[in-house]
Amino acid sequence: MVLQSPNWTANWPTPQCLKKVGATTKIGAVSCTTSVQPVVFDNALISTVKLPTVTAASSTNALTAQSNGKIQGLIGADILSTFGSVTFDFKNQRVILG
Repeated sequence: MVLQSPNWTANWPTPQCLKKVGATTKIGAVSCTTSVQPVVFDNALISTVKLPTVTAASSTNALTAQSNGKIQGLIGADILSTFGSVTFDFKNQRVILG
């Protein structure tokens, strides 16, 4: 499956639809801390590819207001590892899932 930008679309659940699982927790880095809510992230699609269900952390940050209520974040190894191979073709702006 080849996902090529800008022709692919993502279909994410809205933040309000994410099921909360567990208590809010504090996380931090060198110079800041924030609270996150564990949530179940499911029913997500990129183009026609269904992503696996994972537990993720939900929080607000400086970009939250700019995202107009849309989910923002990274697709990590927990999701990408479910595909046989993942190739990032930066020159042609595409991701190949095998």
